[in-house]
Amino acid sequence: MKTTNRLPGRTVLRALLLGLSALLLPACHQLSGWQESLGLIEMRRNIIVLLDVSRSITLEQKEAYINAVTLIFRNLTVRDRLVISTIDGGAFINPARIMSEDFLQAKTWDDLTFKTAILSQPKASQDAATPPFRRKIEDNRSNGKFLQQRRIDTYVRIARPAIRELIERTYLVRKRYANSSNLLWALQNLQSDLETGEESSLQEESLTVQNYIVILSDMVHENDEVSFDRPMGILRTEAEQLLLNLRQNNRIPSLNGAHCICIGRAKTAVIRSEAGVQNIQQFWEGYFSVKNANGRLIAYEAIDKVEQLDDWLKK
Repeated sequence: MKTTNRLPGRTVLRALLLGLSALLLPACHQLSGWQESLGLIEMRRNIIVLLDVSRSITLEQKEAYINAVTLIFRNLTVRDRLVISTIDGGAFINPARIMSEDFLQAKTWDDLTFKTAILSQPKASQDAATPPFRRKIEDNRSNGKFLQQRRIDTYVRIARPAIRELIERTYLVRKRYANSSNLLWALQNLQSDLETGEESSLQEESLTVQNYIVILSDMVHENDEVSFDRPMGILRTEAEQLLLNLRQNNRIPSLNGAHCICIGRAKTAVIRSEAGVQNIQQFWEGYFSVKNANGRLIAYEAIDKVEQLDDWLKK
């Protein structure tokens, strides 16, 4: 009797599938890269702002910080998220979040920070800025993205005047914590606001998430453990020891490659030399390094560079 060597049906099918997977997997990864480079995979910017409201902030600095928040707000897209928290002495015992806007996830006015500003407008303006900002039926057309962004722009235009009022009120409300600026703890608090940097599916759309951390501060950390508010700021040996202690006590957040922008580099009433300011900058460069927080420090500038913020938020 003649016999033939034949694999069982399931084994043959499994072998075919494994072979097909081996062929297609590299192609899928390559296709994903092409999609991102061609703009087929959109980017979601998760922008986390830390606003210094301590007593060391001058009127000039506060005005620059208001301008910075306004600049960020007016350039948001329908995919973006903006969260603002404070830097002050209450960062450990009573942290404060003063704004949270997620245009991709907003469903009703209750999901918006400036609901009151919208409701004070004529009905036509209310309707033009009513969430959700993405609507499957209405936006299923060639000008869908234009309609989405127009809703965002209408909301932003109405809400912009309220930004100054919100920040001014925050400086008053947080006045009892204004004696110090616990920047290290404020940074530790923000870890829960970070989003994954990998592709995700929000609202049935492929998105690449990029985290941005914008710190509006003179970067002079102060708490009961250590203060940088000294003539020479923090010396290199002290900085190395502080970073070591923070690492050993798990006090440095993992920023997972977040792009970090610091605006407010300045001398103070105590730190009057450029050497002192430079010492503080060197500490933060070490803090955000891959060895420690694993962030990417793309700007560390004085308040006169605020207008460059929009460019930095595109990197």
